[in-house]
Order: sequence, then C-alpha cells, then structure tokens
Amino acid sequence: MPRLFSALRYAGRSGRDSSDLLEAALELVGVAMVAVGPDGRLTHANRHARELLGAGCGALGTYPDTWMRELRPRTASGVPILIEDLAPIRALEGEVVSGVDVLVALPRGDVLLETAARPAKDRRGRRRGAVVTLVDVTELRSLEGRMRATEWAPWQPDPAA
Repeated sequence: MPRLFSALRYAGRSGRDSSDLLEAALELVGVAMVAVGPDGRLTHANRHARELLGAGCGALGTYPDTWMRELRPRTASGVPILIEDLAPIRALEGEVVSGVDVLVALPRGDVLLETAARPAKDRRGRRRGAVVTLVDVTELRSLEGRMRATEWAPWQPDPAA
C-alpha cells in the first residue's frame, strides 16, 4: 500500500503522464476506488468501481451535483445525504473519512456502500483532490440485521429449554 500512495502523490505533480500513473495505481488495488479533483469533479474510477457502479460511472468527468442526481445518495435508512456530508466532499475539506455507509441508486437496484475517503495533497500540503474507496456491503448489513433480530439475549428464557 505505501507504493500506491507514493504513486498517487507523484500522480498529482504534473499533466497527462501523472494522470496515466494515477489510473495505473488505482487499477492495482483490489477494491473499488474513485478519485475526485479539487473541484469535486469525478476524475477517475478503477475497474472495480466501474463494475460496481455500472451505469453510475457515466458520471465520470462530472461535478458533484451531476453524480448526486445519478446516484441519489442516502443513509442506510433512506434519508437523503447532503452534498457536504458525502465522503469525497468531506475529504476535499481535509477530513479523513472511514466506515460511512451510503445507499445509492444503481440500474440494478439500491446498493449499500461502505465509503472511506482521504484528501490527496501535493508536496506543499495543498489539497489536489481526494481518493475514495467503495465496498458493497448490502448483503453483509442485511445478514447482520437478521442476526441481531434473532440473537438470544441472556435475560430472556432460552427458547430451546
């Protein structure tokens, strides 16, 4: 992973060569990753992100208002999320974000994503964008909910007794 972050730092330094390097670095990791520019424009999505988001990747090159319309991000309970509360935007403000569940609308249906994001900075510490990871936790959270609903509590009589 340190090599990935070194490559990402280098990628922020100059033109097209660094853009190609960023794409190569993003393809190396085994999770869905996207990058946003300092203006919030979705600039890169690795293969895993493209497979996960499908048609939602049509938002590449667009600004947050466009990809918000495409993906309609909500909390796990369905409450719309304000743009400033989304992981990529929070990371652009300098925050390191982890473990935030976001429900998004995809052509195949709603998908619950666990998101994490961190700012990408140049050598002078200026924010140049953000890198975001996306993990589909739809089935996992559903299973966790079912397990909680059927857990035996020690203060309740054991139904098997």
